[in-house]
Amino acid sequence: LNEQRIGHTGTLDPLASGLMILTIGKATKILPFLNHHSKEYICKMQFGYATDSLDITGNLTEQKKFNHISYRQLKTILDGFIGNISQIPPMYSAIKVDGRPLYKYARAGKTVEVPKREVQIFYIKLIDKTADTFTIEVYCSKGTYIRTLVEDIGQALGCGAHVTMLRRIEVDGLPKGTMHTLEDIQKLADNR
Repeated sequence: LNEQRIGHTGTLDPLASGLMILTIGKATKILPFLNHHSKEYICKMQFGYATDSLDITGNLTEQKKFNHISYRQLKTILDGFIGNISQIPPMYSAIKVDGRPLYKYARAGKTVEVPKREVQIFYIKLIDKTADTFTIEVYCSKGTYIRTLVEDIGQALGCGAHVTMLRRIEVDGLPKGTMHTLEDIQKLADNR
């Protein structure tokens, strides 16, 4: 787009895909006003395995047998996470401790104390279920780590869990229908 100033309202995990709000040129000045938004995700999680990164890209840290769980049992557990909850962000995240991103500590094999944060889960809806995977839709406040939510759900089930797919589908009321791919943006730039 031949523009020097491009800003964004937050990164996505390496595994994740979906909506990221970008501001271009003079619009970067509105970034401070776009920082308090809610987000909606589609997440597929697998039970019976926990990883150090809390997703499929990590190293296996725990493996437990996963027994069948009924829809009613799962709904009860998911409903327990709705509302204000405390989370400890994952070591593989961009949150800084002593000026250094946590993922750099994690890659160096070091652990540091990560402060808890308060977040809000507005709803969790079960979309699909197989023998050992569930796909959920989560609408949450800014600062929520879906990987941590999945880890906590796995702990509540007593079997561990990790994210296998994560897609952000909405940010503060901007639905996926408003998204443009990098290819779309390239075509726009080529036609200028």
